[in-house]
Amino acid sequence: AIRKLEEVLSLKAYEAGTKVVIVDDAERMNIHAANAFLKTLEEPPSGSLIILVSSSPDRLPETIRSRCLRINFTPLSPEACATVIEKSSRKHKDIQLLVRLSMGRAGLALKEDLIKERDSVIEALSSMPGGKQPWGDRKDMEKWFDTALLLLRDMAVLKITGSADELINKDIAEKIKDMSSNAALKVIINCYEKFLYLRNSLGFNLNKAITWNYTGSIMEELKSHA
Repeated sequence: AIRKLEEVLSLKAYEAGTKVVIVDDAERMNIHAANAFLKTLEEPPSGSLIILVSSSPDRLPETIRSRCLRINFTPLSPEACATVIEKSSRKHKDIQLLVRLSMGRAGLALKEDLIKERDSVIEALSSMPGGKQPWGDRKDMEKWFDTALLLLRDMAVLKITGSADELINKDIAEKIKDMSSNAALKVIINCYEKFLYLRNSLGFNLNKAITWNYTGSIMEELKSHA
């Protein structure tokens, strides 16, 4: 793919004066692709703009990072995210819920059915250990763990504060309470840390079946203290 990209960059733009190339999930380049891309990054063809997008830029080789200008993007404020959703063609009765579930990422709120995904994750967590792993690819695993981490976060917050005011999933506060009714705070936090470790390790192409079984054992630990 990188070699093909370099061929495209070597050609003159057909209409516009500038050719723009976006490499999404840039951290997934293997070392051979990264090395092949170095010269192009260092001396890009005239009239070209190369954008590497990565949620884990530290996983990019230093040789790649040193040839790029790093620009960090942060989530939108709740107000700005709500405005984007309101102006879209996709209407929803609870915009604030989408803002919270997307964590200020308006594109995610508009692209994905976050409520359906959350309900699916809750069902899976409630049936663990056991059940069939629902992941098709790494993207599915990432979204699943992101949602599960928000739920565990809310369990801990509810355990600390006893109030639904600071919950992300405040619309299902009673469900959150039931899922961790008698679990100690330290157990919830321990489960969160293990889930976070798995989420951060997905770039190493974890085996789906083994990861699912381990996730089930983590939830069993939480439930055994309930």
